[in-house]
Amino acid sequence: MVDAIVLAGTDKKRLINGENKAFLKIDGRYVIDYVIDALKSAKTIEKIAIVGPEEKIKEINSKADKKIIALKEKGSLLENAVCAYDELSKIKKDDYTFFITGDIPLITKKAISNFIMDCFHPSNKGADVYFPIIEKESIGEYNELKRPYVKLKEGEYRISNFILMNAEKIKNTEWIGKIFKGRKLITSSARVKLLYYFPDIFWKYFISKDLTLDYIENRASDTIGAKIRLIETKYPETTLDIDDEKDYGYIRSIMLSDIYKKSEKKVAKNLNGLNGIVIKEKTNCNNSVNGKRYSSSEEILR
Repeated sequence: MVDAIVLAGTDKKRLINGENKAFLKIDGRYVIDYVIDALKSAKTIEKIAIVGPEEKIKEINSKADKKIIALKEKGSLLENAVCAYDELSKIKKDDYTFFITGDIPLITKKAISNFIMDCFHPSNKGADVYFPIIEKESIGEYNELKRPYVKLKEGEYRISNFILMNAEKIKNTEWIGKIFKGRKLITSSARVKLLYYFPDIFWKYFISKDLTLDYIENRASDTIGAKIRLIETKYPETTLDIDDEKDYGYIRSIMLSDIYKKSEKKVAKNLNGLNGIVIKEKTNCNNSVNGKRYSSSEEILR
């Protein structure tokens, strides 16, 4: 089992209807509620730390639960991740930590547990950072929700919204955030940054069009100073985050449908939101953090 960190900090440039994406409402509950439900149900997850706006976390807290702690956001995505990691480090038992964004309400315990089990499969062991990727054809009917994909020699892929990593092994921590944000190459600014930081990848992607998964793994590993492994997942919900109002409306309509409510995806049936969060108002968070691809996505964990 590994500890999990839910990143739900407020990005004022990406508010939806004036609200933090993780705290939009769907069926009377916050978006982040569904993420927490999945984590609490996953057999591969132990402790859970949540980083977000203090007032929102207090609002949904009702009673203590030793499994979950909540931390006031510190600033950037990386700063929030480091803050939560430092807090969990005081009690964590495993070297690896599972980082997930708080704006993917369709996520399930199966998607989480199967990914983590795939990472620790003998054919994938030995990496320091595991990024989940999903092929466009695996998105299926959800392709109606337009998403940017990276066209590689092997196919069209997208990075999902979580990471498993051993943070102590990473020499250049700041690059994790840059790589994660840079996964969307649809904007001109992202392409300029790619050209500036990785001219070889820019050339292979846009000019010679022979960029491969192996090349990305090796190049990214050299950049962060730790071994990266890309793990393919078949669960489309891992990449269905809420980026804008259109995404929110689409995902909300799915979750309000009778089909969804009757399905196993409604794992929160007997849970009560984020009841039981231990509020940590005062923490001394600092900003320092001292092959073959295998997928067992057909394995169903109950």
